Formats: sequence, structure tokens, C-alpha cells
Amino acid sequence: YQLDCYFRQSWVDTRLMFRNDSPLRTLNVSVYVLEKIWKPDTSFFNGRRSHLHTVTTPNKLLRINRDGRILYSMRLTIKASCPMHLQNFPMDTQSCPLKFGSHGYTSSDVQYVWTNGRNDSIKLASDMQMSQFDILGSPVHNETEFKFGACTVLVANFVLRRHMGYFLINLYVPCSLLVIISWVGFWINREATADR
Repeated sequence: YQLDCYFRQSWVDTRLMFRNDSPLRTLNVSVYVLEKIWKPDTSFFNGRRSHLHTVTTPNKLLRINRDGRILYSMRLTIKASCPMHLQNFPMDTQSCPLKFGSHGYTSSDVQYVWTNGRNDSIKLASDMQMSQFDILGSPVHNETEFKFGACTVLVANFVLRRHMGYFLINLYVPCSLLVIISWVGFWINREATADR
């Protein structure tokens, strides 16, 4: 599956704190400063191909709060794998996970947590529609993986229910008509071989 999203990360770097008597509470910084500060090396574990939108400039946002909290946002298109169970096709419900975490740091270095708690971490567009599926929800949870040590992984599951009407019109009705038309051959006289 493929999704276009705004991927936002936030962390605290006390080295970037600035004075409390400053009139600024938040400092909007050029994204070119990202090369000079530490940032997490987040990667999508079940991602197959992803790209950052760069028209007309890189679609990134960097804000630094007075207390050193950094907000880093970017617009991504992510293609990820989704293991589907098609036993009940076309009346099936699928759960497509998106797993991400640190590529090189363990849990002792970087801990990933959902910012707004588990219920508000993923916001879907209110007018989003798909031709084949309805989105029932997007529950999230944390996991621990042991690759080169224990590392935290955030998982977002997109629960999809297939539209039966789409497949009824595009698959079942044409196949049923084809089978019914093939029965016509049994009612034609045996001697009319050309017609049969």
C-alpha cells in the first residue's frame, strides 16, 4: 500500500535552549540547519520505497521551542508491504501495519513514544475515500525488537474493510453472466453444430 503523509517527530535537545526573557517562544529555523544538529535516524522497517517531496523546496519544517523541544515535520510518500489474508475475499477485513523506529540506536539511546497518546497520534483526512476499501480505524501500539539490541518500534495499523459492491459489479456480475451464456449451448439442437 502507498500513503502520502506528514511525518512529525519531536524530541528535546537541551543544547538548543534559549533565554526565558526572549520575546520568542518558538523559533522557526531553516531546514538547512538540520545538517548541523542531532536528529533521530528513523526508518520504516516494512517500507519498500519512500521519497521526500522536494517541489519547489524540500517539504520540511523545523521549529525549536524555548525549552529545547524540537518539532521536525516532513511530507513523505511511503510504499509499505501489507500481508493480506484473502480467505474471505471480497468480504474481508485487512490490517496493514506501518512499523518505524531507529535504524541504529537501541532503547538505551533513543525511546520512541506516541506524542498525543495512542488515540490521537494518527489523524486521517476527513474527506479521504478509496475505491476498494473503507478505513475502519488506525490503532497504534509500541513493540520491542531485538536486532542488535533491544529497540523500540512504533506500529500503526490501518484497518481496511473491502467494498463488496465494487467487486460485485466488476467481478461477480460479469463472471455470472459468462456462465449463464455458456448454458445457452445446451438448449441449442444437437444437429446445429455450427450454432453450438
